[in-house]
Amino acid sequence: MNIDRRNFIKTAIASLLTINTTSVFADISGKAETISRGEPAKERKKVFISDIHMSEKRSLDKTGHRYDWFRKDDSDHLAALLMYLSQDDTVEEVILLGDIMDTWVYPIDEPPPSYKNILLSNMNIVEGLKAIKAKKEVIYIRGNHDMDVKADDLIIDKTSLITRMQDVYCSDNIHAEHGHHYDMFNYCDQCKYPVPFGYFVARLATTIAARGNEDYSVLDFRDTFVDNLWKAVIHRQGLTPRAFSRERVRAIITTLIDEIKKADSTRDVDKENITLPKQIFGKESMPIGDIIDMYADYFVGKPLNVLEHSIITELTGHLDYAANDIALHASLKKKRVVIFGHTHNKEIKELYKVATAKVSPYSPIDESDPCYGIYGNCGSWCETRRNKPLTYIETVAAENSNEVKVRLKHWDIFNESVMKL
Repeated sequence: MNIDRRNFIKTAIASLLTINTTSVFADISGKAETISRGEPAKERKKVFISDIHMSEKRSLDKTGHRYDWFRKDDSDHLAALLMYLSQDDTVEEVILLGDIMDTWVYPIDEPPPSYKNILLSNMNIVEGLKAIKAKKEVIYIRGNHDMDVKADDLIIDKTSLITRMQDVYCSDNIHAEHGHHYDMFNYCDQCKYPVPFGYFVARLATTIAARGNEDYSVLDFRDTFVDNLWKAVIHRQGLTPRAFSRERVRAIITTLIDEIKKADSTRDVDKENITLPKQIFGKESMPIGDIIDMYADYFVGKPLNVLEHSIITELTGHLDYAANDIALHASLKKKRVVIFGHTHNKEIKELYKVATAKVSPYSPIDESDPCYGIYGNCGSWCETRRNKPLTYIETVAAENSNEVKVRLKHWDIFNESVMKL
């Protein structure tokens, strides 16, 4: 059976979705409802921004191959948005939903920077956050590329840029987190591993870009790897510890090392060490080959349904299954809006029960059941060079109302204004 992974994805994108504590419905006309109770009700907005991937700009400030994801134009647009939000009196909270800073996208021979140095290299963003923090709440949710950031790292000139830091945001019927915990490469059991396996995948892939192949994407190898796993799923073969054994981890690392050799044949990468953040690993470097030994059992022991959901996330680039699970279980607590980042794929859609119990991207939704939630993904702020728009999620609640409206917003890079998708 020939499987085209890009045909798996079925999304329903609406410009405005509205949720009520007793019912959920979509207003796909894009027109906000009016509430008439004498004086107009004051809107209370929350803004969710993710996947900025601020770096120290090393490859942007020197001659050579660029590997930084967050470029100057992205930075200028984000700074303008932050100032715009700081002046919007209806915005009460700005939630930074993970991967705001990036300590993963660095070549193996360059020590990753501190979070403080990343901020000092992006002072226009710092000034924008200061302007927001002076008037509103700023909440920082950790992602995988900034998983070890601490509140003290966000203090510049003795002033904190945030109100608080946490791993999950829950408020006003909203559940928001970065989303990497549902990704097979980036989930991390910190009792067993200092960082997810995806950390080393990112470091090696960045080395390929830094040494000559700027167009190389980590997806170039992940597509093949995950497609093979999916074929094992549909044939009910291979999803055993053996399929996720030392040989599987070795194949991933070897594939990336081979690509580094193609990009730069003048170095013997097999004998190189990879630099490490000492505060996490307790040492400053280790041989690349040690990654295979350290993560030999990384994929072993995870429940079958977790592996299947994670594989589907990798195949489709979407976190629908995780959002469905969270909304369904949270509905009893009336938390039915789920917001993620991580995938860099903007979307907003209603959540329905899957009509079949078997996990599959082909599984139809059962629209005869009531919609029980809304899922939104913030998109990203670091991929304009790949023609991806700059987007974020906005939720709107009116005082004395049980409704929460969920909007996907697009920053117009030509007019520096916000428009609703």
